[in-house]
Amino acid sequence: MQNVGLQTVLQMGQTAERQHMGTVTQGNAAADQFKDAIEKAVEAKTTEVQEATEAENAKIREEDQRRRRQEQQEKEKKAKEEAEKAEESIKAMPVEDVPQGRMLNIKV
Repeated sequence: MQNVGLQTVLQMGQTAERQHMGTVTQGNAAADQFKDAIEKAVEAKTTEVQEATEAENAKIREEDQRRRRQEQQEKEKKAKEEAEKAEESIKAMPVEDVPQGRMLNIKV
C-alpha cells in the first residue's frame, strides 16, 4: 500500500511539473509575442518620428534658402541703388575753377 501511495505522489509531482513546464512554455511564447508586438510598435513610431523630422528639416532648409535668396536680392538692390546714387552725385557735382587747375567738389 505504501508503494501505491508513493507512486501516486510521484505521479502527481510529475503531473504538476509537466503542468508547470507547460505554463512556463506558454509564458515564454506570450512574452515573445509581446516582445515582437512592442518591437513592431517601436519601429513604426521610430519611422513616423524620422519621417516627421525629415519633413521638418526640409521645411527649415527651404525657409533658410528662401531667406538667403531674399537677403541676397535686398543686398543687390541696395548695391544697385547706391551705385545709381553715386553716379548721380558724380554727375551733379559742379566743377569750380581754381587758379591751380580744376577741382571737383566731392562730398562724402
